[in-house]
Amino acid sequence: MRLSTTSEYAIRSLVYMASCGPELCSVKHLSEKLDIPYKYLGRLMATLGNAGLISSTRGKNGGYTIDKPLSTIRLLDIVQIVDGLDNFDRCLLGFPECNDDDPCPMHDFWKEHNEGITEMITNVSLAEILASKSKKF
Repeated sequence: MRLSTTSEYAIRSLVYMASCGPELCSVKHLSEKLDIPYKYLGRLMATLGNAGLISSTRGKNGGYTIDKPLSTIRLLDIVQIVDGLDNFDRCLLGFPECNDDDPCPMHDFWKEHNEGITEMITNVSLAEILASKSKKF
């Protein structure tokens, strides 16, 4: 399983914004710094704003800032806002029904890994990501 491009961009943007502290980040700045298409990022920031994760300040020196404590924003929250969680419950091979009673050929191999990924995105916060050694955005 892989995160969608939208989820990747959202997480990268929020981690970068968190690293900037209370400084406002414009879409133009984020787009250039993170190499994310400007219009795509603008729509994504609006989505995150509508969900209450970030707020915007208009004007020449405006931009976005994170509204909530970083320790309360989990990867799951971000993915759910921008993509929903349908991909986490879907069969690895694309079967409409795949469960312990009606498994696909990969079900037993994938189940444990999928549970681990779900647990990780449920538990990891922006604060923890920011505290990691990596400063790659």
